[in-house]
Amino acid sequence: MTVPMYTSSSEAKEVTLGFAVAAVFPLLLQHGINFKKHLMEHILDQYHRIDVLLMNHVTIKSTRKINLAITSILLTVLLAAFFSALTLPRSSALIRYYSFFTEFKDEVIEFVTPFCTMQLVFAYQYTYPCIIAVTCGVLYYEFGDFLLQFHFKNLDDPAALSDRNKILSIAKIHALLFEVAHEVRDATSVICFLLLCFQTTTLYCSLAMFLLMKKEDFTIPQIIESCLVVTLIPASIIGVVYGASRISHVCQKIEMSLLLTRDKLSRQCVSNQDSIRFLDLMITKKLPRMTAFGLGELTPNFVLSMFGSLFTYSLLVLNLQK
Repeated sequence: MTVPMYTSSSEAKEVTLGFAVAAVFPLLLQHGINFKKHLMEHILDQYHRIDVLLMNHVTIKSTRKINLAITSILLTVLLAAFFSALTLPRSSALIRYYSFFTEFKDEVIEFVTPFCTMQLVFAYQYTYPCIIAVTCGVLYYEFGDFLLQFHFKNLDDPAALSDRNKILSIAKIHALLFEVAHEVRDATSVICFLLLCFQTTTLYCSLAMFLLMKKEDFTIPQIIESCLVVTLIPASIIGVVYGASRISHVCQKIEMSLLLTRDKLSRQCVSNQDSIRFLDLMITKKLPRMTAFGLGELTPNFVLSMFGSLFTYSLLVLNLQK
């Protein structure tokens, strides 16, 4: 992060360590993704299998939404870096920082060097983590769609589950969903944990810097970067958690439908023992919820508590300043 470089005030040094720690997380994210790369590829193959079993098709509309999200992130960060570079104070320490503390005789090189450096820094700090957030969010959202289709096509009609062949087919799909759910959780758990750590650390340090700085110390590049932080970071966190919480919600619906169907079949005069046995098997296999390294389930309450903590600590910083 480069925010502490915007000012030479003593308050800026108090959060420099936080920005330094935050800057390490993208590297950890890269190592986490490389470690889970083969599992991710396997999950995509599994998604294709589920698509075939559920007779789904990837719609152009959903693909356009993903492309729109990625394009919006790229353009937002690119424009923010562009305008930050244009408005860099030429007499400040920040221009020397982006020029690697080198004085260039050529004015073109003197302008291009910090401009390109700022583009790379912004891409590293904002574009890369947000693209990872989009990827995790899409994985969660697509799997939530599979669960929703499974529930809609197979569990809405309890009478159909009394047929042995029908319930055998449903049990096979449920077993595949159970397997893929564990793979998705294992593949994204550490990545989401590192992503949330990075995003919350960056957001907190930016808020702390904003509260600690004096009004006369603010510069246009800092305002631009602060706006980028308060828009992209909460949006990326909410997107990931929304996709994960959707899985939890549909899992609850599936479990409830299985239990109700099992009760109805068991109350019938001539109960189908094979169907009840398969239902018991599916009820036993509870679909896992998505977590951040097992430390917390990704739900709306999780986001509210996280943002609430950030708000509380920001007020604490403000009170300490006074």
